[in-house]
Amino acid sequence: MAAPGSTTILPNGIYESLGTHVTPSSLYLAQLCDRLGATAVANIGYSGVCPASPDFSLTATPTSRTVTAGGSTSYTATVTAAGGFGGTVALSVSGLPSGAACTFNPSSIVASGTSTMSCSTSSSTPPGTYALTINGTSGSLSHNTTVALAVNVPPPDFTLSASPSSQTVTAGGGTTYTASVSPVNSFSGSVNFTVSGLPAGASGAFSPASVTGSGSSTLSVSTSTSTVAGTYSLTITGTSGTLTHTAGVTLVVNAIVPVCVTAGAAWQNTAIVSQTGTFTATFDATPSASSINSVIGLSHGAQTAYTGFATLARFNSLSDIDARNGGAYAAAATIPYAGAKTYHFRLVINVPAHTYCVTPPGGTELTVGSNFAFRTEQNTVTSLDHWGVYAASGTDKVCNFSVH
Repeated sequence: MAAPGSTTILPNGIYESLGTHVTPSSLYLAQLCDRLGATAVANIGYSGVCPASPDFSLTATPTSRTVTAGGSTSYTATVTAAGGFGGTVALSVSGLPSGAACTFNPSSIVASGTSTMSCSTSSSTPPGTYALTINGTSGSLSHNTTVALAVNVPPPDFTLSASPSSQTVTAGGGTTYTASVSPVNSFSGSVNFTVSGLPAGASGAFSPASVTGSGSSTLSVSTSTSTVAGTYSLTITGTSGTLTHTAGVTLVVNAIVPVCVTAGAAWQNTAIVSQTGTFTATFDATPSASSINSVIGLSHGAQTAYTGFATLARFNSLSDIDARNGGAYAAAATIPYAGAKTYHFRLVINVPAHTYCVTPPGGTELTVGSNFAFRTEQNTVTSLDHWGVYAASGTDKVCNFSVH
């Protein structure tokens, strides 16, 4: 208690004068509260609470998330206003590992509210547990909260691609694509290939049927003359255990345009796609008469002499069908032909082995010769890219020549 006639300021800022407690003015109390920044409790007959300064608090949930490198996750940041706070709180985050990024939606909050913090990682983000600090700033006010982000090592995997993206064939022809496997995260498994989406009359085969770890496989697609013209989306699928990836390619099938070449005593040559392996050539041939002595053959480059052709199927002057076998013509059986009738030929040709088989079907398919050798002068040829027709007498009409 102060002595009479004296004035003392008590610890809480209340005046005591002449033994009488004096309540400070509201202005003084406001100034005092501003100075103390806390609760002021008056003595002896007066009690008051200083008003809280405008402020906010910041929290986040959940406190921890776990992702695999390359994955994403999210948190919720919550701003709560206090003391009449109505400012705008801008949000940011720090402590992210390399290859990671976070964004806020919304990026700021007025007074109170929530924001979603979406965080993404990349496949190169190092594994580990990271403390992310979420910061909220409004003028001179700043608060933060911490959450944990655990990044795990991604499991072994692979990617699958295919090229080219599109191929075009004529019905009855064939083409190829390349399927490629690339390992991810030390993948070393075996990937098996399949293809779907092929049109009716078409088939596909992979060589090799599978690859281990990484590598490529050739998809050979064959169509038939009955395959309907159109554009088809093919799906190549690679499977290794529970892992499956796909790659899409396009197959465009054009309709067969009947093309006929009629030859007499002058060679007629037509270019084809160069063939270096084993393939099948088919065509329809119609001799104008019996005993015309006409040949249809395949060659490297356009030719104007018998010796330039590796394979030769013949309507001979005896009105029989035969074929060249090395240094002479031969036939497995006597197969007669007649003028103005059409004969369908099928030649299975092995370029590396320099052999071929000739089959002209009538009512039943007949074999002219199996494993006949290329003509002697052409026994070292490495590719065939033309076909030709010639008739020593009369004419020979060849239609629908195709390779597949």
